[in-house]
Amino acid sequence: MNTATFRLYGPLNDFLPARLRQRLLERPVTGRSTVKDSLESLGVPHPEIALILVNGNPVDFHYLVQAGDRVSAFPQFWQWEISSLSKVSPPPLEEPRFVVDVNLGRLARHMRLLGFDTLYLPQAEDEELARKSCEEKRWLLTRDPELLKRSCVQYGYWVRQRYPGDQAVEVIQKFSLESAARPGSRCLVCNSLLVSFARESLPPECWSQVPPRVRNHYKEFRLCPGCSKVYWAGTHWDRMERFASLVLERTRKESQGKAGKP
Repeated sequence: MNTATFRLYGPLNDFLPARLRQRLLERPVTGRSTVKDSLESLGVPHPEIALILVNGNPVDFHYLVQAGDRVSAFPQFWQWEISSLSKVSPPPLEEPRFVVDVNLGRLARHMRLLGFDTLYLPQAEDEELARKSCEEKRWLLTRDPELLKRSCVQYGYWVRQRYPGDQAVEVIQKFSLESAARPGSRCLVCNSLLVSFARESLPPECWSQVPPRVRNHYKEFRLCPGCSKVYWAGTHWDRMERFASLVLERTRKESQGKAGKP
């Protein structure tokens, strides 16, 4: 039987059963299978791949796998700079923007709390999420690898962690977002950037949202131009800022820990 061998590097092994990780995988070659289809049949979504080498040469996703080929696949966020070699990585985005799937609502809230443009559509089908990612050039964050295999998705990442706080740390670390965080700058409800208002300048129609005990106690408010929600630095806001500080501090410590490993 004609076969080709495949080797996955780094985090791409997360998509394989434990017994198959970090080893050569031999697969039959039948018909006209592209390297994209072959790798995705192993479980690896194409947006997670930064570089594919066949017999030592870079190829794109449309390459037809031949008998005897040696295929090596390297992940995004690899420790080497390989963008000049890659024929599969999309152009880098100027700023990180995200769309998250319906099962990551708390992660979306955490990302907005930290100031990152994060679209969350709780009623959206997979097709709409993939389309939003493509049309608006947003990283699609999901716990479903199959969603990332849709052909129109260029920017996608499979979130490994299960719990929202851990997921926020993971995403910030993977995208190197520590210095870009702006806690409290974005609406938690609709994702719009907040506008600061002095107490005297807050539009009259907004005062119905502010309890009487708050009106004279705070001198500054923040208003969402998208959904008109009013924010102020009360105890709830303090808790959110403490959470943001803890997430960022944990991210820094874990990044430093990884950098110190041989």
